[in-house]
Amino acid sequence: MRRRRGRKETLVSALILVILVVIGGSVYWKQGRYDSRIFTFSAQPEGDVLMEASALHSHETELASFVPAGMMPFSPPEQFHSENLSDKINGKAEFYLSAGFQDLVSQRFASESLPGQWMEVFLYHMGDHRNAFAVYSGQKRSTAQDLDLAPFAYRTDNALFFAKGPHYVEIVASVADPVMQDMMLAFAQNMIGELVREGSSLQELDLLPAKGLLTESVYLISSDAFGFDALDNVLTARYRIRGKTLTAYLSMRDSSEEARSLAVSFEEFLNFFGAQALPQRPEIPHAAVLQVFETYEVIVQEGPVLYGVHDAPGLEEALELAERMHRRLADLEW
Repeated sequence: MRRRRGRKETLVSALILVILVVIGGSVYWKQGRYDSRIFTFSAQPEGDVLMEASALHSHETELASFVPAGMMPFSPPEQFHSENLSDKINGKAEFYLSAGFQDLVSQRFASESLPGQWMEVFLYHMGDHRNAFAVYSGQKRSTAQDLDLAPFAYRTDNALFFAKGPHYVEIVASVADPVMQDMMLAFAQNMIGELVREGSSLQELDLLPAKGLLTESVYLISSDAFGFDALDNVLTARYRIRGKTLTAYLSMRDSSEEARSLAVSFEEFLNFFGAQALPQRPEIPHAAVLQVFETYEVIVQEGPVLYGVHDAPGLEEALELAERMHRRLADLEW
C-alpha cells in the first residue's frame, strides 16, 4: 500500500526547490557582471609578494597608458614572477630566470581599424641593464632589422624588440602588416621615454676591436659561459679573419685579482677536458695558448678584464685576434 506524502515533506521539498532557483539565478546574474580586476587569464601569486611587486613597478604595469591612437586594450594586464613564468613562456623560462629575471607584465591591444588584428606587449624587468642586454642579445633574430629607437633595438616582419636600462621589451603582432608595424613602433616610442634608465652603459662594448667585428653577433652570456660554471657576465662577439670565423670574449671583473684567479681556473677547466698547452707568444704577454682537439683557445688577463679567443678554427687567426684585443686594452688605466 503506497504511503501518503505528509504536509511536512511537501513543505521541505518546496523549500529546497526555491533555494535551487535562487542559487541558479545568482550564478546567472554573476556571469553577466565579469570584473577583469578579479579574473585574469592566468593565476597570480598571492600575498605580500604580488603586493610588493605591484607597488614597486606600478608605473610600469600600466601598459595601456602607452597605447597610440587607433588601438585599444584587448585583454587585462597579466603579471608573472619566477614561480609562474613558465605558464606564459613555456620552454624559454629557464633562459630568462638564469639571466636575473624579476617580473613580467604583458597585455594585448587590438587595432580599431583592422578587425581581428592585435599585438601583445611583454615588459620584462631583468634587475639591471646587463641582464636586460643578455636576454636581448640572446633572443635576437637572424632576420633582424636594426631600429633607430634605442641603442639596442630591432624589428622583424611582425615584432619589435628593445632593451633599455633594466628592461627588455617584446611587442609581437598577430600578423605581418605595415599598419601594425607602425602601431608597434608608435607604442614603443611612447613607452621608451618613460622606462627607468639605470646604469645603461655596457662598458665591454667599447673594449671590442672594431676591425673584422660582425656587429650583429655581439652576445652577453649571463652564466655558465662555455660550460664553465664560474664564468659569468661574458660578452662574446664573432670576427672574420682571412675567411675564418672566430669568437672573442671578455668579462669585466671586480678586481685584477679576481680576473687573474678566474683565468687560472678557466685554464684548469680546459686542461681537464684534454687541452694541450702551446708556447707563449711575445706579442701577447702572459697569455695562455691552448689546443683543444682541433681548435684553439687564448686566455688573457689585463687588469680587471678577462679576455681571449674561444674555439678558434685556426691558431694564427686566434693569436691575431687576441693581439688586437691586447692592443685595445693595453693603454687603458685600471
